[in-house]
Amino acid sequence: MPWTDPGLNLAAEEYLLDESRAAEAGPVLLVYENSEAIVIGKNQNPWREIAPSVLRGGSPRFFRRISGGGTVWHGPGNLNFSFIMPRGGFCKEENLDFVRRAVARLGVNPDRTARGDLVAGGGKVSGNALCYRKDRALHHGTLLVCARLDRLKSCLPDAEGPRLRISTRAIASVSMPVANLADFAAGIACRSLAQALLDEARDVYASVSAPAGTEDFLPQARLREIAALRDTWQWRYGMTPAFCCQIGEKTFTVQDGIVVSAAPAGDDRVGLRFDPDLLCS
Repeated sequence: MPWTDPGLNLAAEEYLLDESRAAEAGPVLLVYENSEAIVIGKNQNPWREIAPSVLRGGSPRFFRRISGGGTVWHGPGNLNFSFIMPRGGFCKEENLDFVRRAVARLGVNPDRTARGDLVAGGGKVSGNALCYRKDRALHHGTLLVCARLDRLKSCLPDAEGPRLRISTRAIASVSMPVANLADFAAGIACRSLAQALLDEARDVYASVSAPAGTEDFLPQARLREIAALRDTWQWRYGMTPAFCCQIGEKTFTVQDGIVVSAAPAGDDRVGLRFDPDLLCS
């Protein structure tokens, strides 16, 4: 991808998943590197998944994607891959083995766990998530190549002590040690891994072609429309599954990002948006 804007890249995946014109092009493999961001799953709680200081300061910015799964860090040194294809021919395990073979071209042989993570040397180097819409499937994931793991860890709530006391059915991330692929193969970089993925595609598929023009394949105006919809308060916070949170002597019940009840009763914040600062003070 020719840009590093997380919002645009997530919008590109959604566009290719939904648009009938894009579907006619057949299976698509996207490879891109984003500027720094935190990306949570569709059914996750940002107050539970992200360090309070990050939510309060708004840096790095967080995005809610359309797929399930756990929270991931995007940024320099982290390569993202996306398979968008007809649902009938989709196989998660085949896609992950495709990625494993591409990584192996550069001298690293990660293992695939039962959950579908890729691990090397006991550390997680890749996680992935899925989204199905009508007859199409999106399968995207991360590849930690030479990322700033200290930056990744600083964005997680555990970096600032015990997690907040939140009760929810929202999907929780599964904590695992992480590692960079560059730790196991000298000289590996995002550019070389992107080329390895392309080389693997050429070996696997009968014909592989790049789009003639980015604007024709991914119209900027439409991508910005999608990105704007996913950048609203309603999507980022309001889509959070219902939860309860204890702050001091009060327990708040939050639905659609709105405080609907509090104990003790009569709290003057009932009916207000549950802003990030309420859990970050």
